Amino acid sequence: MSIKLPVPPKNPTAPIPAPPGMARPHFLALAVGKMGSGKTTTAASYVKALRDAGSFNRVFLISPTYFSNRHLWAWIPCDPSDCFTELSQAGEALQEIVRRIKAAHLAYKTNAAHWEAHEKHTRGGVLTHQERVMLEQMGPPLSRLELIRPCVILDDLQSTQMFNSSAFKSLVLRMRHVCHDPQVGLSFVVLCQSLKNGFPRALRSCVSLWFLFATRDTTVIKDIAQELSGRISPEEFTRMFEYATDPSAPGNEHAYMCIDLTQGGDLTFRRKLVEPLRPADFR
Repeated sequence: MSIKLPVPPKNPTAPIPAPPGMARPHFLALAVGKMGSGKTTTAASYVKALRDAGSFNRVFLISPTYFSNRHLWAWIPCDPSDCFTELSQAGEALQEIVRRIKAAHLAYKTNAAHWEAHEKHTRGGVLTHQERVMLEQMGPPLSRLELIRPCVILDDLQSTQMFNSSAFKSLVLRMRHVCHDPQVGLSFVVLCQSLKNGFPRALRSCVSLWFLFATRDTTVIKDIAQELSGRISPEEFTRMFEYATDPSAPGNEHAYMCIDLTQGGDLTFRRKLVEPLRPADFR
């Protein structure tokens, strides 16, 4: 006897747009590389491509090195008022970012209700008491607000206690539900020089997008291989990683390996987003 479970309804909301071959929000990305490896430029380029495509429309940054990389953050662009530079106040800055996201979402919902009431009134529809009061107090709406689609970049924060705080871990685990709206969640792009004390092991299972730069620390490679044990063997991963990050290969300056767990087929493992890496070729 077989039991057939009922099929739940599909989510009625439209998916957030993203360029082909790039991760669709909401995601947690982790770029790991030593100073000068190119991880900041790579992360900024990736976020800019998603911003240009409409996947993000507001980028927040917490980074003690903001001023030395200001040309990259302005290029995305990231408004200076949404950038936080005090290392000792990273936790408070993240709370402020969440508050701003929620405030922007509430303003959008209020604005949408305002427009709906105004359009109903112009059509001669029957207004609710709340709609009548809104139009009497606010008059006709003058502009439409855009639904916020945020990205939060966390750069060089491995020396802070924020990553190991219960507040940060809770936020990462519920990043899709921060505003209780499927269209408004959080995407994190985390940049760190090493996984050792750089990003909590307990949250690495939440990482769906990796940018891995060359390293001689074999424990890092083993750690990530274990995270991917269901997709690729440790031996295959090690060979693939060494190939992808080999700086002596032509055109492989600032080499890195991209692992995009939101993609399927040949787009999961790539060298610099360009060359597909197939596990079968590294057995």
